[in-house]
Amino acid sequence: MVKNDISEETAVESAGIPKKKKVYFTAQRIAYLALLIAVNVVVSIFSPRLGTLKITLTYTTCFLAGYFFGPVNGGLVGGIGDVIGCFVGGGYAPNPIILCSSVLIGVIPGLVSYIKIPGPKKAVPYFHIALSYVFVFVVCTLFITTYGLYLMGLAKGNTFWAYMAVRAGTQTPVTAVNFALTLILYPVFSKIFHSNVDKNAIRRQF
Repeated sequence: MVKNDISEETAVESAGIPKKKKVYFTAQRIAYLALLIAVNVVVSIFSPRLGTLKITLTYTTCFLAGYFFGPVNGGLVGGIGDVIGCFVGGGYAPNPIILCSSVLIGVIPGLVSYIKIPGPKKAVPYFHIALSYVFVFVVCTLFITTYGLYLMGLAKGNTFWAYMAVRAGTQTPVTAVNFALTLILYPVFSKIFHSNVDKNAIRRQF
């Protein structure tokens, strides 16, 4: 049967008949991404507060998008979610620097997912999750977002580095909550998404 299949493919190629191109952005995949964008907007607008601390869960939705659908799609979920959230939730235009940070929050997990890590196969995704959150916290939360807020004058007279130290203290619990939530949700979404997403195909496309 395999030989017959190969012969048919060879005959098709030799006859000059183009092979049918695989559709990567299927209706189902687009629906998943639209759902993640919607969830990202909702959790951005209706994030719970502990005193003055806003517990945003956008890290989790962006991670799921980037890790399962690739860095480009993760960036789209983070970026589009941030833009819509700003206009709908606050009625203001997004800060370009913070928008860049939001995009990277979805891009980084997608890139990290391609890193080969030795060890038990079932444990690898959890190493990816941990590594993704470290990069996101340092690059996006501490540097890029802090710089965007600093330029907006929210540092209250503090230097950039002093303001970063303040945000390191306030954003660590937020990151920890998202990290724990991602660890809990990963097995569930892995069963849902892995059967519908060909990550190797996404890698070849982007």
